[in-house]
Amino acid sequence: ATSPRARPSATHNYFRSANFLRFLRGVTIVPYLVSGVATAVMFRLLFNEEFGQVNRTLEFFGIEGPSWFASPILAMVATIIAQVWSDLPLAVLLLLGGLQTIDPSLLDAADVDGASGWHRAWKVSIPLIAPQLALATVWFSYSTLTSLGVVLALTGGGPVDATRILPITLYETAFLDLRTHEALAIAIVILAFNAVLTLGYVGISRRYDIGN
Repeated sequence: ATSPRARPSATHNYFRSANFLRFLRGVTIVPYLVSGVATAVMFRLLFNEEFGQVNRTLEFFGIEGPSWFASPILAMVATIIAQVWSDLPLAVLLLLGGLQTIDPSLLDAADVDGASGWHRAWKVSIPLIAPQLALATVWFSYSTLTSLGVVLALTGGGPVDATRILPITLYETAFLDLRTHEALAIAIVILAFNAVLTLGYVGISRRYDIGN
């Protein structure tokens, strides 16, 4: 019979199996197949006040569904969820790649020492995928500074400019108001932020010898 101590190792082996990893990669990449505008339409329907699935789920539990895009705070929440869903694939693939590099013997040793699942994750897995976590953070920051399609199509920066981000301001200043000099200044600010993030990425890569 399988001992209780051996069960976690079997679970680890299952989640590291080739079939499971292929399935996870396939599911993870789905948001990349959907355009920003289509993503915005999808989440606009999900968070619709009258027939959206989110409000229907809340009503099932006896909670009255709010008007998501009429409230600045709720509109920001919905926008963040949509943007994270759109940007999630690369971050997940980075973390998945990092998890695959962890030596299974380290997890087995933690099992032998009686470590719980939380302690294995906090003391073993997370420190070993620190480079991938850092790069995923850089990626999300970069995407937030440069993405336009999802937010513009979902809220247009509203309500009352609650979801206005620099790319929307740049777009409206350059193409709607035709104030090219101001638009150039905004573009330089975005470029400066991206340069800082790029330097951070280079620093992380050198520190952990990523790509070597």
